[in-house]
Amino acid sequence: MRNANAGRDILKTPVALLHDGGTLTTRLTAALNGGGDGTRPVIILKRELPPFMSTFPNEIVTCRLPDGRKRRVFVKYQAGQSHRSYGHRGDIPYETEVYRRVLHPLRDFRPRCLGAHRDLETGDTSLFLEYVYCNVRLSDMVWKRSTRQPRAMIQAARWGQLSVPRHDLYFTIGERLAGSWIHIRPPVCLESWPYVFNRGSEAFTTVSNWDSSDWIVDGDDAYENTKRVAFLEFADLPRMTGQPLELALFMRTERDMAEQNDLERRGWRIRHSSDVAATPETYQAYIQNSRGEFSCAKRSYVEFQNAWISDRTLCYLASGKPVVVQNTGPSAFLPDGEGMFRFSTAAEAADAFAAINANYERHCRAAREIAEAHFDARRSLETILNVALSAHVPAVGGR
Repeated sequence: MRNANAGRDILKTPVALLHDGGTLTTRLTAALNGGGDGTRPVIILKRELPPFMSTFPNEIVTCRLPDGRKRRVFVKYQAGQSHRSYGHRGDIPYETEVYRRVLHPLRDFRPRCLGAHRDLETGDTSLFLEYVYCNVRLSDMVWKRSTRQPRAMIQAARWGQLSVPRHDLYFTIGERLAGSWIHIRPPVCLESWPYVFNRGSEAFTTVSNWDSSDWIVDGDDAYENTKRVAFLEFADLPRMTGQPLELALFMRTERDMAEQNDLERRGWRIRHSSDVAATPETYQAYIQNSRGEFSCAKRSYVEFQNAWISDRTLCYLASGKPVVVQNTGPSAFLPDGEGMFRFSTAAEAADAFAAINANYERHCRAAREIAEAHFDARRSLETILNVALSAHVPAVGGR
């Protein structure tokens, strides 16, 4: 069994991404004193790395304030990184505005924002938060529990709900999105993912994150949008089939490890994702040595009913590996019952394994044919270019 602490050091913030002592003192002093000059500096007593880096570099700093009090501060650094592609999650300047505009007025919300510092030359922002020991994780919260914390996080998510900047054209793999969205099919490079048949392959597998702070706000409703929730709904599936099932998951916390133990007791094989996907080569080898894929979908994909399909699933299909994946809505082209099985219940998934194993080679060939017919990268990119070049969009720059 894998040690729960194995590999944790490699997930910590690299020291090279942290500020030197002088820079940290200057920024921390300015932030904790409202940006004013001429005040006595704070004194840094101790710097610690949290167990995990998260999206941005971070550390825990114990300092002595000018009035003699000690304070522990959780520091998040922009460090020249930008993650605007994350939509409502944004980057450190964005997160700073969420704390200032939305969360600061909420008296009971924790952690409190102590301040922020923006370098006038580089624009680099550091965020300083109250350090709260054993703070509640968002994924542990229950919507409408008798506390303001979940509602505060929902308000923050709603304030920063995904907004798409203005573009000339909007492409999507969601089949049923209306308006100006142009539907395309997700691509896979068939030359890079060749057909590989091995009758002796044993387990249906997948590679996935396990937990995150991803929540979806939909009107007055809100729900945790993680693979953890999705898989736990089908936790007893191994007891309904003789087909070996293996999940390669990114698990980090004590609760994750407890849930791993519970899944293993129910018959799942669990591996750490870094063991099978540390490089593109090991990731491909893992998929191509699998018997097929079994995977659940995040709740948002099921709720939106847009026939979403994972890029990872395309790699299994191109490799000639049958897939048993959760149904994400009616599709005009996705098959169900030949190379690809789309389930809504555990019983349907178990029946799919039986059907595949009854004629494994036929379903392997069908999987590859699905990739060739619907997801060939050359055709997907051809569609994008043809639409874009025929849209009479004014050229930007150059000749």
